[in-house]
Amino acid sequence: MRSCQKELGFFLRHLRRTAEVTEFEVVDHLGRRSHGLTVEEVADLAQVDTQWLRRVERGYVNITLPTAWMRRVCEALHAEYPAKSYVLNLAWQIGAQRYDANGRRRQ
Repeated sequence: MRSCQKELGFFLRHLRRTAEVTEFEVVDHLGRRSHGLTVEEVADLAQVDTQWLRRVERGYVNITLPTAWMRRVCEALHAEYPAKSYVLNLAWQIGAQRYDANGRRRQ
């Protein structure tokens, strides 16, 4: 299971870092230091917690992966069907299907 978490984190980081900033509604306050979006920008666009997204990208083991949140991150990154399907499949393998949209374990 750990390898799925690492792969999910790596893939989301790749999507974020290779995103074309001009395609997104983000404010560039101090000039771009690198390509792609920051974790904060993606979290803001997806309306998810920044620390949660950081933990997902780092492959933390004990973290809930609500499917609704994973979808919002994919949509915020403008992920096309194959990438979105891949992310959701990895999240499902890790156990996202056991949680509701609020991150609570289903009974």
